Amino acid sequence: MSGKTNIDTTILTGWFKDRFGSDGSILPMTEDYTKLSKHIGFNEDLLLGEKITQPIRTASSSGFTFAGATIATGTMFALKAPNSPTHVEASWTSMEFVLRERTSWKSMRAASSSEQSFGKIYDEVVKNMRDIAQYVRDLCLLHGSSTLGKIESYTGTSTTRVWTLTLADTNAGIWYPLNNALLDTVEAYGGTVVNTTQTEGGSDMLRIVSVDTDASGKVLLAVSGNATDLTAIDADITAGTSYIILHGSNGSMMVGLNGVVDATSYAGVSVTDYPQWGTSSLNAQAAGATFSKIMHALRKNKLKSGSGRRTALLSDATMLDIVDNLSALQRGDKNGGKFTLGADEVLYEAPGLNVSFECNPLQREGQVLLLDYSVMERIGSTDLTFDPTGMEKYFEAVSGYAGQEMICYWDQALKVDKPNTITVLTNVVNTY
Repeated sequence: MSGKTNIDTTILTGWFKDRFGSDGSILPMTEDYTKLSKHIGFNEDLLLGEKITQPIRTASSSGFTFAGATIATGTMFALKAPNSPTHVEASWTSMEFVLRERTSWKSMRAASSSEQSFGKIYDEVVKNMRDIAQYVRDLCLLHGSSTLGKIESYTGTSTTRVWTLTLADTNAGIWYPLNNALLDTVEAYGGTVVNTTQTEGGSDMLRIVSVDTDASGKVLLAVSGNATDLTAIDADITAGTSYIILHGSNGSMMVGLNGVVDATSYAGVSVTDYPQWGTSSLNAQAAGATFSKIMHALRKNKLKSGSGRRTALLSDATMLDIVDNLSALQRGDKNGGKFTLGADEVLYEAPGLNVSFECNPLQREGQVLLLDYSVMERIGSTDLTFDPTGMEKYFEAVSGYAGQEMICYWDQALKVDKPNTITVLTNVVNTY
């Protein structure tokens, strides 16, 4: 009996589901890049079509009548005219994300021989796709419709540069997973992309060659690209107006938490016209994010949006400063011959001022965000999946190529029902 001569994608599909699940969740997770998406759950009961709208109250009812003194109580006094609350329509539109990976027919034939062979070929491929898709999802939840870093200075000529990024506007944790990624630069998110001379899909596209940090912790990006584009970017760097985004993301990202902070209009509602709808801020005055400053930011948050538990989202550098301050105040206690300092979680509780501290490798080093996760959710047509059509088709033919490809896909938006529960502490300078 002769062996099989066809690639049985039905068997490959079955092994894919058994080994990975349709969303790759059976594989070990990379926890650092799923923190936000775990806090902000995907609402499967609110599948998004083109967009979702809902009314939001921008002012309270205030048709007050006071009786007493000059208006005798107990009489049929006249009532003041009603002053009804105002409502406007807020709307959210989702963002689609697609990640492609191709596999040759030869590899697929080898994978068809047994589930063990399938695993050897696809385990690392699927895990890498799942990890980077989760990373981009959390990156968008935090920095969507905002920039990922500001370029402070550069060295190099011709088609290569080394960019030094400002500490305040980025974090090394953003960049290490992006080695070899394609970039664009802008003077502001949504503005004109500077590197437009490059050939789309060509070898002269603006690309990360390597990622490192200097002795002060500043991110160093070695990049290559089109010489004309890099010269134009040099001019923006000198002017102090050069910011980095992922290639093709300008104007196409969901609005993330920093996008909400930066927005003059969120979900179609003007923050200028309705300031109660918008976020609040406090300046740390180029110093550390002390407990006192975070508590004052929390006080500002409470006055605008009401009491309740908040989460302070910090960079690792800021969290280490907070824990170091606590350790300095802690009395030593010999317990079983071991002396332990530090903390794995920091909570502060006071009447109406409750906050937990959480570090995230994607958070900007010069910023602390105070958040209320209970008023946030992810909406869209689907969370992360390797089955974008819903027809259990994990392998798609690639016309003109000797192979097939897998797709990792999600379609969602961050929906913040009360953006006034967000307060940003800016201009934070950490110890290191």
